[in-house]
Amino acid sequence: MDLDRLTEIMESSDPTALVHNTAAIWVESVSGSTARIRYLNSNQEAVVPVSELVEVDLPDLEDAYPT
Repeated sequence: MDLDRLTEIMESSDPTALVHNTAAIWVESVSGSTARIRYLNSNQEAVVPVSELVEVDLPDLEDAYPT
């Protein structure tokens, strides 16, 4: 992921799923080209290069649960 896209995601109110090494994460902060992240499955923190973060598509719930 590039830094501009990560900044867009962090400033947006839309839900966006991010992963690092296939694990779901929350981005705590960004400094330069690194991000402080929290793994959602273990609550552990790490500092990783922004380039290692991947945006994944969330399923469209309207398709799964039509009204």
